[in-house]
This record gives sequence, C-alpha cells and structure tokens, in this order.
Amino acid sequence: EDPDGIEVQISAFDHDASVPISRVASEISTFRGTGINHIALRVTDIARSRDFYQELFGLPVVRQSDSECFLGLGANFLALFNGDEPGMDHYCYSIEDYDPTTALVKLKSFDLNAWRHDDRVYFEAPDGITIQVASEDHQP
Repeated sequence: EDPDGIEVQISAFDHDASVPISRVASEISTFRGTGINHIALRVTDIARSRDFYQELFGLPVVRQSDSECFLGLGANFLALFNGDEPGMDHYCYSIEDYDPTTALVKLKSFDLNAWRHDDRVYFEAPDGITIQVASEDHQP
C-alpha cells in the first residue's frame, strides 16, 4: 500500500492475470485504445506520496505544484492530486486519431455523462469511475 492506503501491485512486464482475453474488432469499436496513458490518484500529502513513488519506482518529477505532481513513467505518467480522501481520481486511455470534439459527440451518443475540459474529455463508466480519453502523445 502507498502512504494513503492505495494498493500497489508489482508484476513482471509479461504478467499473466489468467483472465481470458476477449478481442473486439476495431471496426465495431467506438475508439481504438492503444494503451493506458496515465493514472491519476487523489492523495492527502503530495510530498509524501511523491517521495514514496520516487523511492519505490524511481519515477522522476515531470511537473509539480502545491496541489499536484506528475511523475514520469516511461512514455506514460502517474498524476498525484491533493485531496481530502485518498483514492483514484481517474485513469486515461490513449486512443488513435483523438479529436476532443469528436470524442465528446461519440460518448454523448451513448448517453454517457461526458464532459470536456480544454482538450481533455472525461466520462463515467457504469460504476461511476471517471475515465479520460486522450491522444497517444498526451503529456502532463
């Protein structure tokens, strides 16, 4: 667990979760996801959490303020946002041919609670988990 009690798992790159993979043909998908771009966590102490992830995984600080910290993770990143209660804020899929206006229209056509903030588009999954979609080269 990290300092806020959020469970962290360490696994090999070729980790096998023993879950059958179901593939959906890209021609019937709304978007073509190419990876997880980033994960954003709410933490109660930015400095403490930053130090924890740096010491454990060697993640460099990309950008930091009093209320947020972005840590590099290869081509991806981990975002830490200051909050009263620890937990996941959102996670982000990289998608091919990302256009925020088009993404918002597609998501709303499914009656999803979707919204746009600048060039970022967010929506809620059925269980209320916030998901963001972004370009494959999206950076903090």
